[in-house]
Amino acid sequence: MNIQIQIEQLILEEMSLSPGQRSQVQVAVEAELSRLVAGGLPSELQGGGFISNLPVTVNPVASTNPEMLGASIARSVYAQLRK
Repeated sequence: MNIQIQIEQLILEEMSLSPGQRSQVQVAVEAELSRLVAGGLPSELQGGGFISNLPVTVNPVASTNPEMLGASIARSVYAQLRK
């Protein structure tokens, strides 16, 4: 199965990240979301689908570690996909 998820814009309010940290967040989001999606998607998305807008609230992480932040973002996106 080939799954494509495109995130055009990710807005992190009240966070100041360097370009390197932003890149680390992106890599972490991609890795964690890939891992989660490999475990399955809701049946209504398995045959294909398009979601034009998916508002997501990310639970605050105790650290500003880019890898932890990226993983938290990915889990929040995945949780919304499963609703």
